[in-house]
Amino acid sequence: MVTSHSFEKLIKLYKLVTRSYRFKVVNQNIKKKKIKIFDVGCGSWFPRWKYWFPKCEYYGLDYSGPNKSFSIDYENIPSMNQFYDIDLNTLNFDEIPNKSFDIIVMGHVLEHLYNTRNVLIEIIKKLKPNGYLYIEFPSIQSIFLPSCSGTLNFFDDKSHQTIIDYRLLSNFLSKLGFEIIEDGIIKNYFNIFITPIKALISRIKRGYVGGGVFWDLKNFKAYSFLKKNPKLKSFPISETNDRFSLLIDRKKFKNYINKALSKKIWKFFMR
Repeated sequence: MVTSHSFEKLIKLYKLVTRSYRFKVVNQNIKKKKIKIFDVGCGSWFPRWKYWFPKCEYYGLDYSGPNKSFSIDYENIPSMNQFYDIDLNTLNFDEIPNKSFDIIVMGHVLEHLYNTRNVLIEIIKKLKPNGYLYIEFPSIQSIFLPSCSGTLNFFDDKSHQTIIDYRLLSNFLSKLGFEIIEDGIIKNYFNIFITPIKALISRIKRGYVGGGVFWDLKNFKAYSFLKKNPKLKSFPISETNDRFSLLIDRKKFKNYINKALSKKIWKFFMR
C-alpha cells in the first residue's frame, strides 16, 4: 500500500529527475546556500527557483509591454526581492546595480531580441566577480525540426528573431573574461523515456500534443554556462566582434522556414 509519505517521496523524486537543467548546473557549481539570483526574462520561474533554492535572493526582470499588454507573473512579483519591468532592447539598465549578483540566468530570452550582443554586454556588468552566467535558447538544429503547436521548429514561435550557436556564444563570452564551465545540447534521458506519457497528458489537458514534449528527444535546447573570472584576460569590446547569432527577417519569413534557407543558416554557423 502506498502511503501519503511514500507518495510525497515519489513526487519529490520525479521533480528531481525532471528538473530544468539550469537548477542542476547551479546546484553543482554554486555551493553557498544564500545565492543572489538575477533572472532575466523571469516569466513564472520564481516559485521553481524558491523550491530548489529556498534561501536565495531572487531578482526578476521581465517586460509588461506597451500599456501593460504582455502577460507577466504579477502574482509572485510581491514575493521577489526586486522586480524590474524593462524592455531589454532599450538597453536601459541603469536602475540595476552593477557587480551585484552571484548568477545571472537568461532562459529562452536572447532568441526574442534583435540586439543580442549589446544586451549581453550590458547585462554581464551586473554580475559579481567570480559570478556565473547561464544562458539557454533554441539550438541551431531546431530550424530543421517539424512544425508543432507550442513550438518545436524555431520558427513556430512568431516572436523568435535571432538564431544562436552555443559554441560561438561561449567563445564570444570567453573573450570578455568568462571561463567556460560547460555548454552544449540539453538532453534529459528520463524525459525522453517518458515522452509517450507526457504526450498523452498534454493531449488530455490541452487537446493537442505540445512541441515542448519533444524538446529533449529532438535536441531543441542549447545552453552555455560560464563563470566570470577576473584572472582571465578580457579583450576590449571593440575587439570582440565575433558573430554568435543571426538575426532573421520575420516580416519575410513569417511562417515555417523552408529547408533551403535552413541549410543556408546552417552553413553560416558552420563555416
